[in-house]
Amino acid sequence: MPVLTLPLIETRWEARVARPVQQDATYVEGCDTYVRSPITTDTLDRRLEKLARANAGSADSAVRLNVDNGTVALGEQRQEGDNVLPLRLGAMQKAFGHIREGDPWLLDRNPVFYVDGQGKAHIDYTNLAGFVVDPIGTIVSRSVNPW
Repeated sequence: MPVLTLPLIETRWEARVARPVQQDATYVEGCDTYVRSPITTDTLDRRLEKLARANAGSADSAVRLNVDNGTVALGEQRQEGDNVLPLRLGAMQKAFGHIREGDPWLLDRNPVFYVDGQGKAHIDYTNLAGFVVDPIGTIVSRSVNPW
């Protein structure tokens, strides 16, 4: 049986990801189990990219989101109003890249991050779409409401 080999095509989001994700990555231990973002996915993604380019942390850095003012920081040391998200920097960038490529209409929506009863991280867009994301940022399950 012949084998079909396809060329590797670099997509726009792959070029944006500043930090490689380790294959043995884990979710952030002690993260907040439910965080409603006050900023859009696109804004959050741009802020993460800016932090990554400034060498503020590694792909394994925890991501903090202040739900009062929308500031984003790296590391697990909380300030008042900070929530630690379940996905690490590299995984978050990779997941947002998948969303950017597959469902760009969600970029102007505010995501909700939560951890389900089985310990899996979700990026959800209330009444629109939801994604289960593994610790390295791969979307393992996707559901989209077509309306």
